[in-house]
Amino acid sequence: MEEKSQIIIFDYDGTIIKRDLNRVFNNINHKREVIIFVQQDISKTKDIKKSIENASRKFNLNLSQEEIEKYSKDYIKEHTEKKIEKEVLELLKKLSQRYILLILTNRSNKSRVKRELEKSNSLNLFKEIISPEDTGFYTKKENFLYILKKYNIPASKIISIGNSYSEDIKPSKELGIKTVWITEYLSDLSIKSLSELNEKDLSKL
Repeated sequence: MEEKSQIIIFDYDGTIIKRDLNRVFNNINHKREVIIFVQQDISKTKDIKKSIENASRKFNLNLSQEEIEKYSKDYIKEHTEKKIEKEVLELLKKLSQRYILLILTNRSNKSRVKRELEKSNSLNLFKEIISPEDTGFYTKKENFLYILKKYNIPASKIISIGNSYSEDIKPSKELGIKTVWITEYLSDLSIKSLSELNEKDLSKL
């Protein structure tokens, strides 16, 4: 008999909190590639301005300092003013009754994540927020291994939900963890927004 899932690991930015980075970089060339690059680079630089400068060089965007300042401010605004969607909050409440819910974030400081969850009265729905502060690693695969060891649970009993194939889905699949990819492409289950997820969908995994 197939083992039922017991733990759900959520990515945070772009998954629980839906950021509209397409709007932030709306008028930029190579928009999709720039968004992906900036999201990955900022985990290294810890400085959005520096990461946008790096993107400008990599993709030959020739952004002026004024443009870099604008994109930086818009990026920060998008990351500080967003709240959990009502539908997502209702889903999390239901899931917390059946599963252990964890958040796995690459943010170097998880205090802001806690504050954002407190604003929406959802912090208590999660057993733990796990970040590089806890694991010592910035790679998701190492962080998934940390969870497997800490909770002493088979990968087959875990579901990983995220919006990045390289950061969330690929390392999960390599470890035998079931996946839900918030995207237009393919996974065990694919959705465009966490608000689309139905509790019944997860019970099939």
